[in-house]
Amino acid sequence: MRRTLVLSALMASFMLTGTLVAAQQVQSLGGVSYGTADWPENGLGNHRAVVDVAAAGAVRARIPWRRHDTEFRGKAVLVYDLTTVAKIENVFAYNITREFGDVVFQPQTVPGRYAIYYMPYQHPVTTSGEWNGSYLPPRLVAEPSWLAKHGLSGSAGPPHARARMTPNQIDCII
Repeated sequence: MRRTLVLSALMASFMLTGTLVAAQQVQSLGGVSYGTADWPENGLGNHRAVVDVAAAGAVRARIPWRRHDTEFRGKAVLVYDLTTVAKIENVFAYNITREFGDVVFQPQTVPGRYAIYYMPYQHPVTTSGEWNGSYLPPRLVAEPSWLAKHGLSGSAGPPHARARMTPNQIDCII
């Protein structure tokens, strides 16, 4: 009996370690690496795409997020400069589908690395063990002059080409 318990404990430990190692491995699909990372999730959520920017002005990133939530258009998209940890205000998200979303933003640090958080939420004040937090709704806070300068309005994307980026990686918190 004791030997069975020891073997069971060793096997469970091995399975847990193997699961954690597998969860941290980065796999590439379509040039985008997928993995895990750590950041304060309250206000940012569990999912982000990371892009490297080499151009100034307005840049566009297509995020291949493959979302399964029913209200995917009803959630905010936030962009942060990972060099300065500053929130980018001039952001315009459009063409939001379950498969991908396009995000145009004004980089502050060039060249720089940016995180695009696409399911940000607020933790509830009290918790009962069940999810009862709320996703942040989309808010257009970009300067009207910046939007006009780059031809961004309503739900329409940019009328002309601009620097396009594909995320280097897509991360989640587990």
